[in-house]
Amino acid sequence: MNKKIWASLIVACFKGRFLFLLISLLGYLVLTPLFKGFIGIRLLLGIFTTAVFITAIYAVSQKKLFFIIGSLLALPMITATWSTYF
Repeated sequence: MNKKIWASLIVACFKGRFLFLLISLLGYLVLTPLFKGFIGIRLLLGIFTTAVFITAIYAVSQKKLFFIIGSLLALPMITATWSTYF
């Protein structure tokens, strides 16, 4: 019985991966046009961009190889996003 509970929990976590990615992408698409006119909001948009990349890495991290490839592809974009602030 305990194995069934863990199996259902694991299945629920894997389904939630893409839900987190969908929510972060929709949040970015909705909030980006609203914040374009404000001064100093580039930092908030950088946070949203980083959140999208982190949730994308989480969504594809079912296998270790996919996690490594996703991280290597997202790392230059995250670095470029934050290099303008520091």
